[in-house]
This record gives sequence, C-alpha cells and structure tokens, in this order.
Amino acid sequence: MNTGKIQISAWLLHPCSILIGMSSGIVIGLFFTETAKQIAPLGAFFLSFLQMCVIPIMSTAIILSLCNLLRSKSTVNCLSRLLVTFICGLILASAVGLLLGLIGKPGAKLDKQAKVALGKVLTASESQSAAEFAPEIEISLNESLEKKNASPSMIRHLYEMIPSNIFNALNDGKNVKILFFSVILGIAISFIPKETGDYFLNNCRAIFQAFEKIIISAMYALPFALCSLLADQVSLVGVEVLYAMIRFVVMLYIGSIFIIILNAVIIRITTGLSFFSTFQKLKDTLFIAVGTRNGFAAMPTALRELHEGLSVKAETANFVMPLGITLCRYGTVMTFALATVFFAQLYETPLGIQSMMIILIGSVIGGISAAGAPGAVALSMLAVEFDPLGLPLAPAIVLLLAVDPVTDPILTLVNVHTNCAAATLIAMPEKKTAADFAANPEIKPVPALIATPEKKTKKSHRRKN
Repeated sequence: MNTGKIQISAWLLHPCSILIGMSSGIVIGLFFTETAKQIAPLGAFFLSFLQMCVIPIMSTAIILSLCNLLRSKSTVNCLSRLLVTFICGLILASAVGLLLGLIGKPGAKLDKQAKVALGKVLTASESQSAAEFAPEIEISLNESLEKKNASPSMIRHLYEMIPSNIFNALNDGKNVKILFFSVILGIAISFIPKETGDYFLNNCRAIFQAFEKIIISAMYALPFALCSLLADQVSLVGVEVLYAMIRFVVMLYIGSIFIIILNAVIIRITTGLSFFSTFQKLKDTLFIAVGTRNGFAAMPTALRELHEGLSVKAETANFVMPLGITLCRYGTVMTFALATVFFAQLYETPLGIQSMMIILIGSVIGGISAAGAPGAVALSMLAVEFDPLGLPLAPAIVLLLAVDPVTDPILTLVNVHTNCAAATLIAMPEKKTAADFAANPEIKPVPALIATPEKKTKKSHRRKN
C-alpha cells in the first residue's frame, strides 16, 4: 500500500505530469471553451490556497533573514550586492525592451488589417467598462485616464508603502505594505536583547516551516490546477486582438527568452551546476509561475528550491526573494519599455536620444511604482514615459490588457526566474564539502568557494620541506 502511494506521489510531482497538465489546459482552452469555464473554479481554488500561505511565509522569512543578516558581519557586503544587482537588473530589462522595440519595430510594420482590428477594439472599449478587461477596477474609457491616474510620483508611492494600520493591510493583502512592516520589525528585533529576540524568532521559524509543509503538500495537485488555470487563461484570448498585436507579443517573448537564458548562465556560474540543471532544480517554481501568473504564489516554492537545489544561503535568499518579487518586476519593466516604443511607432512619434533615455529610466521608475498594483492601475504607471513623449495612455491600457492572458505567464516567469538568479548572485552558494559533491555529482566545485584537495596537499608538502 505504502509503495503504491509513493509511486502515485512521485508521478504527480514528475515534470512530465505537470507538462501533460499544462498541455491539456491549453487544448481545452483553445477548443473546449465551455469546459474551460466549468473547470476554472478548480484553478482559482488552488491559486487562493497558495496565496493564503504567501503572507505568513513572506513576513516570517523577511523577519528571520533580516534579523540574522544584521547580527552577522556580512550585512554591509550583502546589502551593497543587493542594491547593485537590483539596479543593474532593472536597467538591463529596460534596455532589452527598448532595443527590441527599435530593432523589431513592432508598431511600424502593422498592415492595414491589423490597424483596423486595433481600431475595433478601441472603439468597442469606449462603450464598455474597463472592468471587461480588468475586473478589479472600474474605469470608464470615456473619461480621461490621464486625469484619473495622474502622473505617478515616487514620493507618493513611498508614502503609500507605509501601513497606517497593519491589520488592515493584512486583511486587504497589501503585500508592499506588509513587506515594509516586516522589514522594520526585522530590523528592530535585531537590536533588542538576544534572549528576548530569539524567543520571537523561534515562533516565526515555526510558522515559516509549518506553511512550507503546507506548500509542499499542495504540490501534489499542481498538474490538475495548472490544467484548469491555463484552460481559463487561453479561452479569454481574442484571436483578432492577438493577430493585430502579434509582432508586439513575439518581441516580448523573444526578450523574455533572452533574459531567462541569461539568468540560467548566471545561476550556472554562481552555483557550478550544468546549464539544464539550473532549470531542473527550479522546476516547481517555474511551473507555478507560468501556470498561476502570480509571482507571490511561486515565492514559497522558490525559497525552498533556492536553498535545497541551488545551495543558496537560506537567511539571505529569504530576504532577497520577497523583496525582489515585490519591488523588482523585471518583466514589467521590459514590457513598459517595449510598449512605449511600440505606441510611439504606432503614432509615428520620432524617438531621439533624449526620448530613449526617458524610456530607459522611466520604465524602471514605472515598473517599481507598479509594484503591488492590480491590472489597469499598474499599467497607468506608463504615464511616466507616455506623458513626456505626448503619447495617449488610454489606448495603451486597453490593448495591453487585451493581450494580458498571453503575455502575463511569460512575464511572471521572467520576474520569478530573474529574482532567483539575483538571489544566487547576492547570497552566494554555501560552501560544499567533498562528500557533498560525491553525493550530488551534478554540482561542479566552484574554485573561488571550494578548497580543492590538491591545494591542501601542496601546502602540507611545503611544511615538510
């Protein structure tokens, strides 16, 4: 009996089972739209279940890791690496989107049929509520979106990060505010007497481990959940809109694949794993990111696989991942840059050096400002770039929301995978012994981190002489 249960469990967790579930979901979404609507609640239930675990894991992970970091001597080095890595990563993502737009010219090569299709979407949206595109927000497109969503201010968004009532923030699921509270609490606990602080930290550790167990158990339902989630997402895509924006979507996927490959190279260099093993060690995280389109839902699994699969120091990874997934939306930054170039070409707006700098820097500012905001509200941060360039914001929001079911899975994957790569750079792998490498031959020793037996032999030989 136990052997049978183990075999079923192993089969459910096998990558082939997950791929079968995802493939089935795509087929159902394309050809059986009614079935997709019927099974959609199953996927929604699974996603809600994962989101239930996000806040306890995120809060306790931040508090534990930040407190341990501040008590250690390596805090300054870690924080400086974190700042440099995040800034460089965001600028790189923006540059990729900008270059793809300039080289691929997705908005300059639209044929007449595509422009007519886009016109139909925009005309239809004027007589409908934007709730059709973004159920979480009611905006009438007859009104001025530019006025309703005034140009974002970084000062205002920094102010809005502070929760006036943490219990309201917990109740509303305001992840950015909860993150801010957790960071402040983690810093404060590191300065109180160690005996008192350790008592609180032990309770946090127990909560973290309990919800980690819940997440591990939920993974057995992953193939079925991804099937229903993808079926629902694929069934929502409008073929006419997709055709009209196909060049934009293709460029977005090319940029995403480039960033993912670059991430794998970084993980390979920092961990010593083979190129394909970097994906295999993060397989559950990547599948959850694509299937749920929710970086927070993938975060608990990412924390576990970073530590167990990539040997990243737990306290540092537990600090970097929640912070990165909340604030550093690399996929969003790339989309903002590419979308600005796309609509500039669509409206035949010339782009000089100054305009390109506005797009490069504005995409990073807009992407950070969009952290934690839903659908249309997040896209309204495009005003950072659109306003200086004189581009209309309302059509951009409508069209980007229309192709969101197609673009969001790959962008979530980019966000999560890039933050995993950033964690390996910032945290650095834990030192491995020769026994560890013998037990796991996939991992190759990194010379900078591992003292090889030959070096020790040479030292001992010199002493003898």
